[in-house]
Amino acid sequence: QAGKLLLLASDAEPDSRGLRIANARLREARERLDISKQQARITPAQALQIQQLLAAGDRALAAGNLIVPPVDCAFDKYRAVLRIDPKNLQAMAGLGKIAARAKPLFDEAIKNGTPKHARAYIDAIAQSDPNDKSVDSMRERLANVFLDDAEKSIGNGNRGDATYDIKAARELAPNNPRIAPMDMKLQAMPGG
Repeated sequence: QAGKLLLLASDAEPDSRGLRIANARLREARERLDISKQQARITPAQALQIQQLLAAGDRALAAGNLIVPPVDCAFDKYRAVLRIDPKNLQAMAGLGKIAARAKPLFDEAIKNGTPKHARAYIDAIAQSDPNDKSVDSMRERLANVFLDDAEKSIGNGNRGDATYDIKAARELAPNNPRIAPMDMKLQAMPGG
């Protein structure tokens, strides 16, 4: 009924400051009611499950298990909470932390010479924040790491590793200008 009265009042005085305040309060009251209805639908068993999933998600996030291993990673734990409670703010916040956590882990993986781990961190960012603008430059950077590794493998006569590294670089950054010359070096290897 308050909404109907506010509609009538808006016809009489649409630019009223008091009317804007009353509309804002009504929206807030509706949101609180919606939240309380949602919380009322969650059973005690589900509430316990949510707390356990949130704790497991937080542990996985701290450990750097962002999207792997499947089911036991932060991404999957927070998403499981949202399947039970789609408006759970802690789970949404946890998902929001994944990209920020993945970026330094990506740099660390590059520094430590573990490009496969670095690739998983790029995937974590892409899944948790599809609009993150840094993903393309990270893919390009990692593609160059794989191409550097391919160069070394070719120099050592290791065709299998070189083939894997070039393929990984192509998947990450198909337009990287170093791929075609590296393919030519691979083909020129003895036994090619």
